[in-house]
Amino acid sequence: MTTTLARLYTWVASLGLLAQGGSTLGALLVPAVDHAMPALLQQTQMVVSHSLLHVITGLLGLSTLVFGAAWPWRFAIGFGLFYVALGLTGEHSGHALGLGLKAFDHPFHTVLGSFGLLAAGIDSIRAYWAERKQA
Repeated sequence: MTTTLARLYTWVASLGLLAQGGSTLGALLVPAVDHAMPALLQQTQMVVSHSLLHVITGLLGLSTLVFGAAWPWRFAIGFGLFYVALGLTGEHSGHALGLGLKAFDHPFHTVLGSFGLLAAGIDSIRAYWAERKQA
């Protein structure tokens, strides 16, 4: 299978989302985990809904890696659009959007989503030029 930027992005974003979401969800639901790593929730200020969104999105991203070459590209586009929209909406509205979002979350979401859009865009341009060379 060909390694593309969208595929690499999907791996990195999905594993990061699972690690972050899983660790904070564990700290939120299991007091012993929070006591063992108190800085985790102090720094991230995560809530259950935000942690669950990260876990579900990470699992979705990993699942796209087994469905064929087009699916990581679709994940990079969809996740990128969602995260850019989430970041910009949060930044401009100042609302937590039901996810307990803080001011530091908005630029992070915007940048992470932008990387997905950039990766998918570069892959699309590469595919276009590869097809033109063959024609």
